[in-house]
Amino acid sequence: MSVKVFISYAWESEKHETWVKDLASRLCKDGIETTLDKWELHKGDEITKFMEAGVRDHDRVLIICTPEYKRKADGRMRPAKSLPRC
Repeated sequence: MSVKVFISYAWESEKHETWVKDLASRLCKDGIETTLDKWELHKGDEITKFMEAGVRDHDRVLIICTPEYKRKADGRMRPAKSLPRC
């Protein structure tokens, strides 16, 4: 049974995206079932739902965590209002 891997990364530069695609291709060649947005997403698809399914439906999530990825992730995080403050 093949391991299913979802790759999460920031869209930043063509060079970076090419590096990620090359990594995904190598994983596929090595027999690892790999999901990459550039191969799976189509015009009109919801990126958030795609990401949620990627995390939920795969055995492993490979995060290419660059400074740009962190910046974008930090921008999406908001403190929960219902949690008490310490």
